[in-house]
Amino acid sequence: MKVTVICEVKDNADYALKRRCISEQTCHDFKAVFVCNAHVDMSHSVETDNLCTIVKNDKNANWDIIIKLIDSSYVIFIAEQDFVSVDYTRMIVKAAEEKGGDIVSCDIAYGNVVADEYVYSNLSPLRSILVEYDNKKLKEMYSKYASDSADIGMLYGKCIRAELFKEACKGKQLLRLDDAYSYIVDHSYKFTNIHGAYYFKHEMSAVDKKSYFNSITTPISKGFSDYEDMKKSVSGNKYKIISFDVFDTLILRNVYEPTDLFQFMDDDYNRLFETTAYTRFFLMRMASEDVCRKRVFKQYKDYEDITLDEIYDTMADLYQLDSSKLQLLKDKEIELEHEFCIQRKCGKDLYDLAIYSGKKVICTSDMYLPKNVISKILEENGYEDITEVYVSSETRTGKYTGNAFCALSKWTGAPTDSILHIGDNYVADVDKAIKNGVAAFYLPKALDMFWGRDKNLYKGEVASYIFGMNGAENDYMSATLANLGLRCLLSQIINRFYDNPFTGFNKDSDYDADPYFIGYFALGMHLWALADWITRESEKYKKIHFLSRDGYVIKKVYDLMNQGKKAVPSSYTYMSRNIVALCDIEKKEDLWAMREKVTAYAATPKKFVKILKPGISDVSEKKIIEDLSKSGLKYEDEVKDEENFAKSINVIYPYIEWNNLNQYRNKLKKYFLSVFGPNECMVDAGYNGRVEASIEELCGIKLDSFYFHVGEDKLYERENRYTFTNRCFYDAHPIASYLVREQFISKLAPSIKRIDFCDDETELIFGEYVENKYSELITKTIQDAAVEYAAGVMTTLGNYTKYLKYRPGDVSRPFDYLCNHGKDLDISIFTCTEFEDDFGVNKRFNLSEYWKDLLIKNNVQKMDNRNIDDYLIFKKYYLKAEKFLPKNSKKRALVRRVVQLALGKK
Repeated sequence: MKVTVICEVKDNADYALKRRCISEQTCHDFKAVFVCNAHVDMSHSVETDNLCTIVKNDKNANWDIIIKLIDSSYVIFIAEQDFVSVDYTRMIVKAAEEKGGDIVSCDIAYGNVVADEYVYSNLSPLRSILVEYDNKKLKEMYSKYASDSADIGMLYGKCIRAELFKEACKGKQLLRLDDAYSYIVDHSYKFTNIHGAYYFKHEMSAVDKKSYFNSITTPISKGFSDYEDMKKSVSGNKYKIISFDVFDTLILRNVYEPTDLFQFMDDDYNRLFETTAYTRFFLMRMASEDVCRKRVFKQYKDYEDITLDEIYDTMADLYQLDSSKLQLLKDKEIELEHEFCIQRKCGKDLYDLAIYSGKKVICTSDMYLPKNVISKILEENGYEDITEVYVSSETRTGKYTGNAFCALSKWTGAPTDSILHIGDNYVADVDKAIKNGVAAFYLPKALDMFWGRDKNLYKGEVASYIFGMNGAENDYMSATLANLGLRCLLSQIINRFYDNPFTGFNKDSDYDADPYFIGYFALGMHLWALADWITRESEKYKKIHFLSRDGYVIKKVYDLMNQGKKAVPSSYTYMSRNIVALCDIEKKEDLWAMREKVTAYAATPKKFVKILKPGISDVSEKKIIEDLSKSGLKYEDEVKDEENFAKSINVIYPYIEWNNLNQYRNKLKKYFLSVFGPNECMVDAGYNGRVEASIEELCGIKLDSFYFHVGEDKLYERENRYTFTNRCFYDAHPIASYLVREQFISKLAPSIKRIDFCDDETELIFGEYVENKYSELITKTIQDAAVEYAAGVMTTLGNYTKYLKYRPGDVSRPFDYLCNHGKDLDISIFTCTEFEDDFGVNKRFNLSEYWKDLLIKNNVQKMDNRNIDDYLIFKKYYLKAEKFLPKNSKKRALVRRVVQLALGKK
């Protein structure tokens, strides 16, 4: 017995729910124990029927009886009024066995079984990620998040190693499951989780609703019930044979479309045929297939497909090419198919269920590749128990005509009504199957879900907004998807996030308010483009300094991208505006540059003194405070205007001990000379050349820089004065503030405030770091996802990065779209995040509020349909009118409604 499922039962209705849930489980090797509440003491009564064991007793009483019934490797608890999805038990036990987990968690949904409405929490810590926590990491997560995250802190719905649970119960007269779970967490060696199996929890408690993790919820996809029905059919007794389509159902390719593989063969063709004019082989390959189909179908009226050999024979004839050389290209194509094919996880789950259920599994595919090649690809990707592969290139019979389904009974020797087929093409795999007597289920392809082509299964519209003709950038973006590099990079997103079409997606969001999705898709592609740009542009340098804290994540991506390659070495170098502030302060006249070093009017006299502290003694600081008071200024109040700024500097100046200040500058020079060398460069988010100019002024070192974006003309003024050169990723300053962008890429750590020198010792002094456990988790999830994206690209496309040519701005478009046009719900994941612009306006901001206000200020949040033409009309009329109409007034609402009607909006 693998697992004991202990079900707490509240009443008769709950008992019926639990019985149905248990009876529908696809898992065979488990025992259910129903612990029923009862007013009558029946603590020693145990009733058994053919399905499960029933223990009638009061809640939390006589656990010794229940514990004795646990004679399995694992134990699962289901609370009153809760239940699990049909494949839950099999999947979670399988994960426990394969990963060796002491605790395995699953997806959690909240709702009401009567209303049949359940939601998932978008910000749930484990919502989109797969983790393997050791004991130390698990205890850290439990101590931080157990109180407000069922993912981490709830025993119910988790698969627990039975021995560990029994240890937790030893010596307990009255067992509390919370206490038992605390013990299990303390003594667990591995915590892991799965996706695709749900624990349905009865509504949210008042405490649950207050949790940050539950602040955004989304209904479970209506298609999930279809997925459940599919699994019931696969595991049930009706169908003896389960047939799968192959490509896009069981197998995905790490390219946008299958024909993209042919572009990786262009160099091989030109090398083999020693061409002078570079020839695009992939065009010849696609044309040859089209011509081949026409020729073969004309010659053989009953043929419904062609073979790979016939395609290359046609190419030899059509272009009069050497067949022996084309044979090498054909071999290369097959090699690429093997290399680029990966497992579709959603399809693999269904396959595993079919095998587990003792079904005969076959594949029925419309494909020109040879049967032996397809069989090998399937085997390489974990499909090792397929009985037979029926491929149209061999049978000459296609699914798209329905004839393959007519022949299935003959091929398999089984009645048609005992066969169930699953595929990604609705017409060929479902409609034709059903019309020919074969039951079928539809598993939409990942690419169709990315583009929102299935109207019954909503997976967002962000692709059409960013890359489609309906997008805000539709003036030229439609042409970019012809670019192989962009298509390949997008394929990583499509295969990772659109694999399972039956998960939900929030309709008020572009990124499902999912930190991991935002990190992988938006930030991941952006950082890839940045790292690739830096790699190409920095070849002449000896070293790249990624400056703290903005360079933290981009350095990780740069290092991943260049691992094992001859690339410029990188360093994470501590730097801030604070520590270079004194580099060019030599005399009184230099003090007026303070307005360039801080946001002068938002700063305080205390801030100026703090910067100049190496030249100001404690005694002098007290005198400065007294003199400021006499001048009508307060030490800790903002100066607010030019007169008070000048007055503050004039008060401070006489107390500066310039010898001490210059001694400090000399030590600072020595330190920087030990960090930066000749022919080195730096990477920073931006944006005005202060660091480069300061280092060059003090040390005489030319420090070229790479910026993500540039602000005002200060950079160009400094470039004119000094010798350093700056390269900028963006041609224009992005709409969204650099403060927003930096939150995505900065290290979660305090910034360096100053450098202290004592004798020959150098100490870096860091500022205070205000820890926020929610902000840390969200930001780290985003950043880790971005790095995982880069790692995924290198794993799948690492040998072909030379083909990944693109306009960097195109690849950064998802991130720019989020920053510049983000929907409120996506931005709201940062309600927990505050940041301090300590060298700007010297205040703390809530990132979500700051970001939303910024978009409103810049009028970049579009109307609901995000159509740029509509927006321009809206801006022309409504935004002008709203200046003269009070907020929330009836006239203002009327003007808005008239404009909407004029634009054809309901």
